[in-house]
Amino acid sequence: MAPVVYYSLPFLEGAAVLLLIIPKYQKVGFILSSILLLSFTVYVAIAALGIWDKIPCGCGALIAGMSWHQHFFFNLFFLFTSFLGLYLNKNQNYFNK
Repeated sequence: MAPVVYYSLPFLEGAAVLLLIIPKYQKVGFILSSILLLSFTVYVAIAALGIWDKIPCGCGALIAGMSWHQHFFFNLFFLFTSFLGLYLNKNQNYFNK
């Protein structure tokens, strides 16, 4: 299962970016990015609780130096941003009818 997740994440992240760029598919992009961020946040929360003995992390250089608690709040911020984008996109589409 791990190899499937490992190799599918970059594809899903790229798909989310492309969907967010194309106005017609922005709602789907926000949903996909929210699902990904929620998954990452749950993973980081479990890691911060110390449930696993060894925790793999493929973080980029920017966030590799963060503690798990810092990483958790970092993810929460961007999860909130994604939810906010979904909400604003929904309201914008409502007013543009």
